[in-house]
Amino acid sequence: MSVEIYRIEGAQGWTLELIDSDWNSVVWDELFATDDEAMEEFLTGVQDVGLASLLEPDDDDPPMATIH
Repeated sequence: MSVEIYRIEGAQGWTLELIDSDWNSVVWDELFATDDEAMEEFLTGVQDVGLASLLEPDDDDPPMATIH
């Protein structure tokens, strides 16, 4: 699994993306003001719901990320 935090040229914030070993991608819909805020979101998510839940969000939960 890979945690990618990046800012696309011209974007107003940082993107958080998780990529699993099968190259499936989960991209947060929210942009973050800093790369540290994006990492904090990831770490808090792992602590609160676990890594597996971040990689496969529940369909009943409001969308925080888009699965690719």
